Amino acid sequence: MTTTRRLLTVLLGVAVLLGVTACGSGESSEDEATRTLDSALDRAGDLDTSLPDPSESRMENEFEEVPGVTIQFVNTYATGGSGAAVDVYWGRSISTGKLVTTVPYGTVSDPVPLEIESNPMLGRSDGEDELVVSFYPEGATEGQPLGQNTEVLNDGTTRFVSAIGATDQTGADGSAGASTMLGKLDGIAEPPAGQAMVVLNDLGVQAIDGGDFLTLSPEGQCGAWELFSDLDQADADTGNLGTAYAAPAGPTAVVASDANTDCATGLPPVDLDVTDGGLVVLYAYGTTVADRQLLVLDASE
Repeated sequence: MTTTRRLLTVLLGVAVLLGVTACGSGESSEDEATRTLDSALDRAGDLDTSLPDPSESRMENEFEEVPGVTIQFVNTYATGGSGAAVDVYWGRSISTGKLVTTVPYGTVSDPVPLEIESNPMLGRSDGEDELVVSFYPEGATEGQPLGQNTEVLNDGTTRFVSAIGATDQTGADGSAGASTMLGKLDGIAEPPAGQAMVVLNDLGVQAIDGGDFLTLSPEGQCGAWELFSDLDQADADTGNLGTAYAAPAGPTAVVASDANTDCATGLPPVDLDVTDGGLVVLYAYGTTVADRQLLVLDASE
């Protein structure tokens, strides 16, 4: 806008000069007007009339680490019949957020220090810190996030895990919708002595017709594990991680089977070495019933 005003001012001066008769010179008023106009146009050509590139106008908010708090990311998102990598951002949007990491399909990221927006004008009115994470397709530069997690940091949790999976809904561009789940890896109930909490999370198979009705058990021992909530800790906090089971400590092969099949059909087993008092989360994921598998997050301390 400033450039436009400067250019108009120059041309206005030319217009004024065109109406002035030359005096005391050897050239006619028409010649002087032509020379003045040429000079003005030359100077106008030196002005920077370019507009800013919209892709370079991104205004990233300020972020700062929360001491002692970490988060991991689990990607079980698939669209168009295949898995897709996702970009993870601190904040609510690409335009103001900060890229954290890119998570390939079927992987769990390493823990990273949690960061929150540090601008006091953008904070909560109650002054509490808030975790805000947004997921986008890999390489996206604009648009709405696939999914988002928010959580007020007021309960002492220091280890979070944020997972994304597909839904059976599709967007205007034909890509699959997404759902997210924020889990807590500490501050949850302790299992009985000699046991561990083993959790089955079906976020990554919810878009598969009939593919998410699963149960967990050691291989060859269908139904051997009790649900964690069926122990004497009926109100136990399982960290919003999924369906939790109480498993004896020790090495074992674990199978996620389709319910109501007596464990006859299910996902390939995974080998675990369950520790006393440990925590293991198994994320089921895939694009069809046939290619489902388990992704292991061992959060034992």
